[in-house]
Formats: sequence, structure tokens, C-alpha cells
Amino acid sequence: MFTRQARQVFAGYAVNGDPRKVVPLDAQLWGAEMEEAIKTLTNVSGTTFSVDTKAEIDADLAHAAGTVAIVWSDSSPENNGYWKKIGASGTGGWSWKAPLPVGINWGVDTGAGTANAIQVTTRVGVSSYQLIGWQLFEATSEEPVTVIFNGGSAAYSIKTNQGTNASALSAGMWVFGIIDSSDSSFRLLIDEDISDLVAQAEAARDEAVAAADEAASLLLHVPRCFLTRAAAVSALSSISSLNDGAVIFAGGLEYQRSSAATAISDMPGWLPYGKVNMRHFTSAWAVDCGPALRAARDYVVSLGGGTIYVTGRDNVATSTETITCCEVQSSAFVASSTLTTIIALPAGVSLVGDEATTRRKAKIAVTTAGIGAIITLYDYKNGRVSDLEIQGYGSANNTAQGVWFAVTSMDNINQDIELSRLYIHDVGSYGIGHNYGLPVRVTVRDIVLHDLGSDGIDWKVRSSSVAATYSESVYFENIEIRRFGLRITGSSSTGLGLRGPAQINGIRVYEIADGKTGIQLVPGIANSTNQDYRISANRVSMVDWYCEAANRYSTGTLPIGLEVFATEACDIGPGVARWCKIMTTPESSTPYAPLNGSRIRAVVIPRCNAIGVHLTAPTSSVDVDVQSDYDLYSTKKGNATSGQKTFSCVSGAGSYIKVVKGTTELTLNTDYTVSSDTVTLTTGIATDENLFIVYAAATAVRVEADYCHIMGRGDRWCKAGVVYSAQTNFDTGSHLAFLWLGRTANMSLINSTSVLGLCATGSNQALRVQGSGTGRAEINRPSMLNLSTYADNAAATAAGLTAGMNYRTSTGAIMVVY
Repeated sequence: MFTRQARQVFAGYAVNGDPRKVVPLDAQLWGAEMEEAIKTLTNVSGTTFSVDTKAEIDADLAHAAGTVAIVWSDSSPENNGYWKKIGASGTGGWSWKAPLPVGINWGVDTGAGTANAIQVTTRVGVSSYQLIGWQLFEATSEEPVTVIFNGGSAAYSIKTNQGTNASALSAGMWVFGIIDSSDSSFRLLIDEDISDLVAQAEAARDEAVAAADEAASLLLHVPRCFLTRAAAVSALSSISSLNDGAVIFAGGLEYQRSSAATAISDMPGWLPYGKVNMRHFTSAWAVDCGPALRAARDYVVSLGGGTIYVTGRDNVATSTETITCCEVQSSAFVASSTLTTIIALPAGVSLVGDEATTRRKAKIAVTTAGIGAIITLYDYKNGRVSDLEIQGYGSANNTAQGVWFAVTSMDNINQDIELSRLYIHDVGSYGIGHNYGLPVRVTVRDIVLHDLGSDGIDWKVRSSSVAATYSESVYFENIEIRRFGLRITGSSSTGLGLRGPAQINGIRVYEIADGKTGIQLVPGIANSTNQDYRISANRVSMVDWYCEAANRYSTGTLPIGLEVFATEACDIGPGVARWCKIMTTPESSTPYAPLNGSRIRAVVIPRCNAIGVHLTAPTSSVDVDVQSDYDLYSTKKGNATSGQKTFSCVSGAGSYIKVVKGTTELTLNTDYTVSSDTVTLTTGIATDENLFIVYAAATAVRVEADYCHIMGRGDRWCKAGVVYSAQTNFDTGSHLAFLWLGRTANMSLINSTSVLGLCATGSNQALRVQGSGTGRAEINRPSMLNLSTYADNAAATAAGLTAGMNYRTSTGAIMVVY
């Protein structure tokens, strides 16, 4: 037999509702008794049999020691369970070891008893170690109410979880509870029906003779648990006699009595208990959660800071508040501008979703157009916004930012901040905007931004003077941006527009529209007139990035996957730009030019059908692999049949199309023909044969700046490898480490292990070595091979040689045509 039951040993609250701790000695004793019971049941010597009543085994001692008997349905609950035989056969007795293995012991109330003396028949015999449940046949009419199980003699008084007599039990309600042997009662797991209880409380109030009797009656019947918050508001509105410190549960949240409290407008005298949730402050979150968010904010501020939690996905925000902040508007500094927002979070206050799963985050949806920002971080520091879905009113319908940093001073330090696990979509402007202030120790990670009117993330480092402009690196990780710039026309919108230092580890920008830029490292601005000083992107390290255009073939201005302005000390690591180009851009009118440009390395530009790299900023360094776009047709892939001759191609590709069957490049107009959107073969493809329709890149790398260093390769289909715009670009640049496969000059060993050659590999392609300006191209110890032999200058000229070319005479003299 257990000295105390587990529900008593490990109860979280005392019977008066106060929190309690587990007593270690009680837990040790209960554990030892449990171990002994398990040991008994798992180390059975002899046989096991079952009976209905305890009397049957008391009359039958003819069993060996260790035999286990199971008593199933004795009218006395304490007799049901596992009993172990003590002593030899014919002597000794039976020792109780463990209760019956029942989860919920379901019962049936057929109305055999009366309304207040209930008769219940259960599936197995009852005991104090079971949770017993049944559906009430008829409503109770008085108290106390008793219940008898399985026709037994024991009548148990039905009591509330707190130990008072239960009343107001409705017909059809499910009753769950346990037998409490200490006072022969049946304790309800969930207290009585609230609506009937309120009616009884009102009747008791009306019948009370004195105010003391009225208060006592109310206190007697106040429940600790309400199904909804609205039910709690209704039931508690007339109760003022509860002691401070009392805790109730309503709608899944806890409240604590504090008679002087006014933080919750419709529940005066109550405060949030435990986590502060927005829903503590309203029952109308599906109509407008804005007031509740702001009330929760004010309450957390009164505590000196903390976290507001948001629960559920049906939170709708319509109302706003207005704050004052500084801005630069139309190139003019405005010290006191106004901004409307759903909620402005001050320093030290965090906003966190309480249901942080990848796809089912807590959600706030805005149904109001024309607001400035949904969540505003106001002179913010020491806080986070995380685990939320933020839905705007539409990417084309308003100018709201998703998360916006606002400051009262251009030199405000926004520090110790984390934005994480956010899904922001359908906002009319930026998903995340940091346009003012100086970030220090800021982390932005696990962000998904879709369907945005302007930039995905616009991150500026901005202050009032050069001296005040300072920032530590912002850390970006695992960012996804898709469909941005939907409201803003032209090229001004970017997926990520970055100023200042940053470390970026993993960013993906999809569906970059024509003329727009996926990732842009932006130059600075220095304008003393309007106190607008912005740091250029600098000390930026970016790895594992991916950009992809919305359209495979651009019909307008080619999208830019990555654009790096004249910024300093930026190292752009491995990345991919698909169907878009990468570009470096020189300084604009206001920022200064750095001495050394950015380094872009290990970049792959797959499926390139236009230009791969466009360098217009001096001292750019790039290491790139440009791969032409193509379509693959094959019977193995399932998109072609053996013998097929006609295949679809990108409309308008024209002369940029090449066709490869297997490993052999075919000849236009001999092996195939091209129409506007079709390639037709002379001979169809064979089974398991691959057919590639290649859309050659127009140019692998175009250089329009001095001192650029190009490494990498362009595939053999590129129509041009490295193209310099001006002689000075060529004179100061270097691309010897760039290979235009099968097309460009290659340096390699020629017919000998000791002879290194610089060769032109194109058909009849010339090769020139030229000095710069008046400088000469000097050749030390030249050996002239394979010169043609002519008798004299007239013979050489007649053979087609022109002035400056060399020939030899029959005697071996080297001559120059004049």
C-alpha cells in the first residue's frame, strides 16, 4: 500500500491554491514504494489469477508464496488491485501491492440513482489511484451530492478541487475526478459549470441579509478556472472581496489579484501572472489587438522592462499610436516628425511569439492602410523581436514598414538587439528598415521577407556628423527575400540595401525583377546641410549568398544579383547569381572613393544568357565562373523521345543559340536550324542521347574601370571572354588568370617540357604583345620560327606582307617589309 498518493506528493498547489514545493522525503518514500510494487509485479514466482472480490482470495489460501491475485470489482475501492500471497500454501494471507492498471476508468450514469445521490457503473472496480469519468444523467439540485460506484456501500461526497461541496452540476456534463480516501470524497478535476455557478452566486447575493453574508457566499463560489477570458470578465466584475495574491486561470492565461491594479482596463484589480501575454489585456484580439499590445507594453515598462508574448494566429491590428522622431525628408532634416505605428517598443521591452514553429508562428495582421510602421523600435536597445509572422495590408496599398527603427536623435545608439525568426510579408515599404541611428551588437537572423512594396531590408548607418558616425558590424544570417519592389517602380528597390560594416552568412534573394538589384553594398553620403551622414558599406564579409532573377530572359534592363559600389575592405565570398549579373559601381557625387576596391571571389554565374560580370568601379577584384544557360532534352530525363527532331527554345535567343548533341557541337544550317522559338535537327536524337540547346552568354566579363583584376573562367559558349571598354582599362588591368575556354589566349607548354608558350587558339587568330604608350615591348633572346622566304622586299610585298612584317632571305637574313 502506498503511504501517500502521487497526486498528493507531487501536487503543484496546496488545497488552498497556494504554490507548494515537493517534499524530498515524501518523494523518496513514494518512489521506494513504487519500486517495491514494480519489483513485486515483475518478479512473480508461481501463478497469477483474477477474481471479482477480495473475499474470494481471503477464503482461498491454497496458493504458493509469491502468487499474484488480481481483484477487479470489489465494492470497496481499496480492495481492488494486485495482491501477493504471503506464506506457504494453506497458510499466511494476501498483501496489497499495486492498483489496477487503468488510465481513465469510464463509467455510466443511467439514472438509477437520484439527482443528488448518483449511481455509476464503471468498466472495472474503482480505487483512489484512478481517474474516473462519466456523463451526468441529470442536473443536481442541492448539496452535498453523493456518488456510489458499482452498487457498493460507500457513498462519496462530490467536492470541488478546492474541497468545498460541488453544486450546479448540469445534465450532460462530463464529470472527472478521483476518490480521496482521506475524507471519503470524490474530488472533481474540473470545477462546476460557471454559468450555473454565477446564477447561484447571484441568487445567494439577493437572499443575503447582511453584506458579510453576501461576501462570504460569493467567496465560497468563486471558481479558479474559466474557459474563456470573457467569462472571467463577466463573472468577476462584481466581486471585490478576494484577497490580494489569489490566482485564477482564464482562457489559458493566469491572473493574480491586486486590488489597486488598473493596468487591465476591463479587469480592474487583476494583473498578469507569469508571462505577460498580449491577450491578458483584451478579449477582442481578433477585432483589434492594437490597444492590448500597447497596454501590455505600458505594463512591462512599469516593471522596468521585460517581454510581451503574443499567442495565436487570429490577432488583427487596426488602431495606431503616434510617436515623434527625427527624419530626413526631401533632403531636409526634420527634428520632430510624426510616425503612426501599431506599437512602439522602447528600450528594454521585447515582443516575442509564444508559438515558435517554422510554419505556424504567432501572427499579427494589419488591416489599416497608410500607417508608417507596424512594429517600431523606438530609441531601441536591450531587446528582441522574434518568432512572429507580421502581415501588412498589401504591398501596393500602403507605405507601412514591417519592423522600423525610429530615433529621437540621429546619433542614437541602437544596441544589443536581436531580430530573429520573423516572417514579414505584404507590407507596402521595407520589410525591415534601419535608416537612422548607429547599430552596435545587432543580430538579424532567420528572417523570411515576401511581397514587399519596396526593399526587403534597407540598412543604413546614419548620424548627424562625420565625427559621430560609428557602427559595429551587424550580423545577418539565414535571410530569405522574395518579390520586393512591388510598389516602387524603377531601380531604387533592392532585396538587401546595406551601408556600414556587416557580417553576412547565408542570404537568398529570389524573383529579382528587371532593373532591380538583389544585394547592394551602398556608398555613403556626406551632407552637412541636412545633417545626413551615412557610412558606406565597409568591412563587409559575405558568404553563402544566392540571387535569382524573376525572369529567365530579361525583356528590359538586366537584373543585378549583386552590386558593390566603391566601398572599402569588403570581401564577398562564395555565392551564386542565376539569370542576373554581378556588378561593381563607382562612387557617386558625395561619398569619397576608397583606395582599394572590393574583392569578389568564388562566384558562380550559372545559366548566364547575357553579361556575367560588369566592372565599373576601379580596383575591383573578381574571381568568377560564367556558365552559359541551356535547355537539356533527353529520353532519360523524360522530356524527349527517340528520333525527335523539333525542340522548343527560348524565344528571341537568335544567334546566341548553340546546339550540342551528345558531346558534339552541331553546325548551324547544316545539322540544325533555328526559328523564333524552335530548334529543328536534321537527324533526330537517339535513345539515351542528350541534346543541349545552349544560350550563350554575350560577355563573361566587361571592364569599364582601371586597375581591375579578373580571375576565373568563361565557358566555351561565351561570345566574348573579358572585354575592356577603353585602352586605359586594359593597360592598368590584369586578366591573365582568366580562361575563356577554347577561345582565348592560353599560356601552356608547347611540344616540349621546357618550352612555355602564349598561344592564340582561335582559327587564324592573331596574338599581339604591346607596350603602353611610347613604351616598347622588349623580347630577350628571340628565336623567330617558321618565317616565309622571299628574295627581296618586292617579292614579299607581292606575296601580301605589309610594312612591319618579317621575312627571311635564302641566305637566312631577317628582313622587315617597308
